[in-house]
Amino acid sequence: MQGFQVTFFTQQDRRHGSLPLGEWLLQEARRLGVAGATLIAVLHGKY
Repeated sequence: MQGFQVTFFTQQDRRHGSLPLGEWLLQEARRLGVAGATLIAVLHGKY
């Protein structure tokens, strides 16, 4: 199987309309027929 992994980094308080951005991204992925997705919330991060 061939595919792609797409990673989004955003702050937890970001929204798209009335939805948290992460939830909206998951819904869009499902709508587009993406077979799987993972949403991970982290408290702090460093680059």
